[in-house]
Amino acid sequence: MRLVRGAILGVAGVGTVALVLFAAVLVGLRVGGYSTAVVMSGSMAPAIPMGALIFVEPIAPATARVGDVITFVLPDRLVTHRVVAIERDDAGLRLVTKGDANEAVDSGGVRADGAVGAVRLSVPLVGYGLVQLQAWWRPLALALLLALAADAIHRRIARRRVEPAAAAVA
Repeated sequence: MRLVRGAILGVAGVGTVALVLFAAVLVGLRVGGYSTAVVMSGSMAPAIPMGALIFVEPIAPATARVGDVITFVLPDRLVTHRVVAIERDDAGLRLVTKGDANEAVDSGGVRADGAVGAVRLSVPLVGYGLVQLQAWWRPLALALLLALAADAIHRRIARRRVEPAAAAVA
């Protein structure tokens, strides 16, 4: 029983430390001005594969250059594509973007008044784990809290059993 309890607490402890470190890194990035996103399509493959975790730094649209990979917001989703041209018209600056794996450029482009971020780092496959963690963190946290509570109750019961026995010996 002691071995099982030790194994469970060891796994719970390592898991807790790993989650805290991961959260600290993400908070540090957010404080540093970066945001993260998970690439959910293959439009930027092979440069940025599906399931990659990307780190995005906010930039002024006017500072984007042809060849930069940027992330921008559409009404229904977040898009990460490469700038293939920069055009000026009566409405101002427009970034023409295209996914590396797509044959055609994106319709509409990105206007200079929109929020844009430059992709600074891409970590393949990590996004899959993050998506799963986001889906399962509540049940995992609940299981961890229940395991810690059960261990605390078990220790308290065991201590009460030992105290009367020690008093009887004295």
